[in-house]
Amino acid sequence: MRAIAFAAASLFVATLAAGTSAREGKSDPAFKTSTEHLDKSWNLAVKSVRVAEVKKESLGDQKFTPPKAFSEVHVTLEFADEPASVKEIRRRFVTEAKMPKVGELALKEPQTQLWLLDGEGVVLKKFEPWSIEGEITGVVKDAFRVVIFVEPELLKKTKRIDLRPASK
Repeated sequence: MRAIAFAAASLFVATLAAGTSAREGKSDPAFKTSTEHLDKSWNLAVKSVRVAEVKKESLGDQKFTPPKAFSEVHVTLEFADEPASVKEIRRRFVTEAKMPKVGELALKEPQTQLWLLDGEGVVLKKFEPWSIEGEITGVVKDAFRVVIFVEPELLKKTKRIDLRPASK
């Protein structure tokens, strides 16, 4: 009986350790990530997804005392082939800071959002990119990174991240 309990405890600790290493900035295989909802002419493919635990004193206009824990999610997208229009892609990836505020005119085109879904396909939350790292060049094999900040408890429920046009 003790041997079974010890084996179960060992398996649990190993599972926790694997989950922790994935959350410290390494590639995170726990997520399925897709760009299938984006226009096929963009020729974007997901290269990697990395998650790191961070503490932030502020996020945009929000201040946190004490600092608040977030999961910083980096989705790296690579051009698998030359896109039809690099300008269109650049117009569709708008960061949170550049989104219209309440009372301002809406953007003409739907923006790209990161949708977090659970294991049954239920949408948990949608995010505009917090930042874009790198340049959207349109050159084959060039990549850029989309960054969002997610509450760790929400990320634990997430099984799939989709990049999609914003829904109206």
